[in-house]
Amino acid sequence: MKKPELLAPAGDLERCRTAIRYGADAVYIGGQHFSLRSRASNFTDDDIREACIFAKDHNARIHVTVNVIPHEEDFEGLKEYLVRLQDYGVTAVIVASTAIMKLAKQYAPKLEVHCSTQMSVTNSYAAKLLHEQFGIDRVVLARECSMDEVRNVIDGKTVIGPPKEIQEVKNAYHAYELLGLFDPYSLKDLKKLHGIMTFQTVKESGVFR
Repeated sequence: MKKPELLAPAGDLERCRTAIRYGADAVYIGGQHFSLRSRASNFTDDDIREACIFAKDHNARIHVTVNVIPHEEDFEGLKEYLVRLQDYGVTAVIVASTAIMKLAKQYAPKLEVHCSTQMSVTNSYAAKLLHEQFGIDRVVLARECSMDEVRNVIDGKTVIGPPKEIQEVKNAYHAYELLGLFDPYSLKDLKKLHGIMTFQTVKESGVFR
């Protein structure tokens, strides 16, 4: 079984560096474009580039939320933004729109595309559809999923063939993130305690068998 990935949130460049220093395998951030947290985010394009350089130097990865639900006028500049993220060295974009999924695969094929928890995926039918029709590399399951439901999706008990990665949102720690109580000093301990990880990624269907 592949070791789960510890994916931590960061609201600015310094917190991103701190999370990586204290053991995060990857950090997810929001830029100032095409993100639902764009008004709150402090990540400029230069910050994203610097985060990617720092992450690479520490054998970590950067994921960027591109999770806006786009209206017609919101597509202006999107293709160019995805290409820039790819050029900066971003590992993955986290998206909530099938249109953005397609654009990312077409214009920035080196980027992994992760389905956001906003899409409320709770079954392997949806996971397989997103993988086969939109090329999704990872599905972030709905927060409401129980561990048994997570196992069922991974095992493909509904339908065989989910994406290669399933990501589970761990509600307890996610609540700390939402409350702004993120404590980087706890990351080393979290890496030892799979039950309270921010996110747990499981590679390959059938790993629980």
